[in-house]
Amino acid sequence: MKKIYLNISNKIDETTLHMYELVNNVATAHDIPFFIIGASARDLILLYGYGLKNQRITKDIDIAIQVSTWQEFDKLKHAFIQTGRFKSTSTNHRLVNTDYNLPLDIIPFGEIEEKNHKITWPSGHENKMTVIGFKEAFKNSLLIRLRMDPELDIPVVSLQFMVVLKLVAWSERSPQGKKDGIDLAYIIKNYLNAGNKEQILSGEHSDLLDDNFDFEISGARLLGRHISEVISLEAKKFLINLLTYEIENNNQNKLCEDMTVFNNPDQYEKNLALLKALSIGLNEK
Repeated sequence: MKKIYLNISNKIDETTLHMYELVNNVATAHDIPFFIIGASARDLILLYGYGLKNQRITKDIDIAIQVSTWQEFDKLKHAFIQTGRFKSTSTNHRLVNTDYNLPLDIIPFGEIEEKNHKITWPSGHENKMTVIGFKEAFKNSLLIRLRMDPELDIPVVSLQFMVVLKLVAWSERSPQGKKDGIDLAYIIKNYLNAGNKEQILSGEHSDLLDDNFDFEISGARLLGRHISEVISLEAKKFLINLLTYEIENNNQNKLCEDMTVFNNPDQYEKNLALLKALSIGLNEK
């Protein structure tokens, strides 16, 4: 049984709580392992868990489900529709809740993956999607308590893997990856504020407290170290190659651009420094 990572009961609105309860009830009833990913996970941890405000708050819910076949995926989608609270859309992975008109995005991973860690959608506009890192993300997911009575606990992607999955998503969605870039900047800049500050202050990573100490840069480097501890070698190589390419393409760094709001040149340079620190951390033992 996993330990409760955060207790955010009484902090989220009834609409959002009801959506999570529906997701939990349907997935649990059909014995489908799942966890919360995407912007919904971002808000559960950073906004509701640590009070770190963000301009881009969402009520949409993104979940990843561990399945072996597309039949299992379709079975769960049908189970949601059978509740009478969801309807299908033209997009393979998306349902819409009929009570609140809110999207529920469902991403499959597990044995359904092909050898290159991609899934091939059977129909619709999507073709392929990379789900590298999802297995490790699920294994390292965090249990968050949304309600005390009756208890409602939901598995949520950790901040480390939130960054991993955001980088993977950005690499496929660019040049439409602005939302992923903004989220990445928000998560990386707030990493120390999300329960990780003591690891530097206590001496565990005291080398980050040098004369040129920068709160956000040190947080990015610590984040890289933490990711390196839990990620597979294959996924780590994917991230290092992605970051190296973006960092060395300094004149056309699309990732830095997408992390920057209002084309602020100072912010661009800071984001580049954050990516460099993240990459250094990833490469450190």
